[in-house]
Amino acid sequence: IDVDNFDSRLKAMQPRVAFHVPNELTGEGNLSLDLTFESMDDFSPAAVARKVDSLNKLLEARTQLANLLTYMDGKTGAEEIIMKAIKDPALLQALASAPKPAQDQ
Repeated sequence: IDVDNFDSRLKAMQPRVAFHVPNELTGEGNLSLDLTFESMDDFSPAAVARKVDSLNKLLEARTQLANLLTYMDGKTGAEEIIMKAIKDPALLQALASAPKPAQDQ
């Protein structure tokens, strides 16, 4: 085993760990974790979070918020509109249920 073939060896071995941790997200019960590692990158916090459904949702939300922050940079009045939407549950629900715009291909 050396630095050039370590990931391929790790993928072949597929080391796995399974355990329970307190559910700090809801404060109720425990989370059952079952993680398999196929490369050194799988040990990063983001990679571990992607393998745990509830953490993956939070990671995706964080990424979307970071993208929104980048998008809003320099757009005057955008922060006020976002704050208004957040404070108005009916408006927030309407925005959340609106169809997403089609992606350009």
